[in-house]
Amino acid sequence: MTAQESGNKLVARLRRYLMTAPAERADEEGPQGWVVTFCILASLLLWFTFSMRETYTRTLEVPLRVVNLEEGAALVTRPPATARVQVVGEGIQLLRLYYNPTAIPVDASQETLDMEVAAAEAITGVRVETIIPRVVSLQQDRRITKRVPLQSRVSVVPPPGHHVIGTPEIRPDSVTIEGAESVIANVTSWPTRRLQVQPEADTVAVQVSLADTLSQLVSVDVPSTLFTASVREFTEGERDVRIVVIGAPPGEVQFDPPTVRVIYQVALDQYDAALEAEDFYAEVSYAAMRADTTGSIVPGIHLPGGIEFREYRLEPPTLGYFLEVLFD
Repeated sequence: MTAQESGNKLVARLRRYLMTAPAERADEEGPQGWVVTFCILASLLLWFTFSMRETYTRTLEVPLRVVNLEEGAALVTRPPATARVQVVGEGIQLLRLYYNPTAIPVDASQETLDMEVAAAEAITGVRVETIIPRVVSLQQDRRITKRVPLQSRVSVVPPPGHHVIGTPEIRPDSVTIEGAESVIANVTSWPTRRLQVQPEADTVAVQVSLADTLSQLVSVDVPSTLFTASVREFTEGERDVRIVVIGAPPGEVQFDPPTVRVIYQVALDQYDAALEAEDFYAEVSYAAMRADTTGSIVPGIHLPGGIEFREYRLEPPTLGYFLEVLFD
């Protein structure tokens, strides 16, 4: 008796058992219950065994792997990461390929590669019917290295009333890239990934990954960089400041009014320092006044050093003046 005939008899017996009335089946249970359980398990095992021996057609995603790349060379274009392969074979072989796919080698020594031939040589136990892509073309160039600055694409979104002070920093601020000469010849910087940070403290420090903008054709010596920035709370202040004329003879210029009010945004912890700073004044150029024909001029503001200001405005925005003509 063959294994298949035995399996068929077990299935038939199971079918008769399930179709038996409960009262009749109760008489058969007891010591014989384990026999029924064994029959069920044996039937399932036989069904699985026969199924795995049948022939199926399936489409699988199979990884590609570049081989035989010359030393000192790099790829200008990369093949796709996977190929879609339609294969015919026994269920057990297809199950093996599904959970442990065999990588298809892509020979870099050939400019054009027939993938159907490569797949048939790499994948054993089944028959390859079709593969997409059917042909893969590879280009190589001389491998070089280059040092380029990093380009930060991190944006800081501070809470209301807060501002970023100074210039954010990244460390390291440059990287060494390596790849085909024709690929990296025109690369002048390497970007980070885009990241938006909402700080919860006065200092922002976040590790940000570098972007891969060239589809893995270029290798980078570091995977990430440290982005740091300072955030401070600001408040509004105002004060009247004196007006300084640069390059004017003493007493020759008179202003109306003689002072100007500056309204500004200053770091909260430097509010008092801004009110008391002596080197906080408006300034105008005497040469610009001599060339002016309107009688009013827009002054600049000299901000004291060491104090963080964000923006300012003047009241009034322009200064009226007159020149005192002196006679000997």
